[in-house]
Amino acid sequence: MLHVFSDHMQTESALTAAMRTARLVLSLAGATMRHAQQAARALGSEENLLDASATSLREAGFGKGLVGRVLSLRENNSHRDLQDNVAKRGGEVIVYGEERYPSRLRAIPDAPAALYVRGSLPPDSQPVVAIIGSRRCTPEGLRFALETGEDLSLGGVAIVSGLARGIDAAALSGCLRRTAPAVGVLGSGLDFV
Repeated sequence: MLHVFSDHMQTESALTAAMRTARLVLSLAGATMRHAQQAARALGSEENLLDASATSLREAGFGKGLVGRVLSLRENNSHRDLQDNVAKRGGEVIVYGEERYPSRLRAIPDAPAALYVRGSLPPDSQPVVAIIGSRRCTPEGLRFALETGEDLSLGGVAIVSGLARGIDAAALSGCLRRTAPAVGVLGSGLDFV
């Protein structure tokens, strides 16, 4: 099923500096493009998130915790140093709406507002399989994940997984033995790799 966001979800050419900043703030606050869409509907535009009051954000459907995080991030200008900090770790920030943002992620209803990337992403045309599993697994499970990652990579399929021990790490290790890209997805920042 393909989910299409409203016309407030812009392409790169229409992505303003303020919209990019709003998406960075949302990302740092743990929000997604669904929240950006809520802000656009309730506040008139995503950019208005940068000046909205706590009451306006709650009326836009943001929970109390998210409102607090957004206000704190805005007050501390935390988003301003973000790109420099990511660049110091060898990464880059790709915001929803920019050309390099993966099209597969654009198609999901809760797409991340920003991605923090170190290395390269597989092209949109490359087949991708996600392999995730237990950290505490059997030796047979580890072997199967390793072999599956390796076999899929031989067939030109990129592997996406967490960087956790166990099945995730085995699948990525198998992929790295061959030629297809291996993509590790983190629930934390690049400073926790």
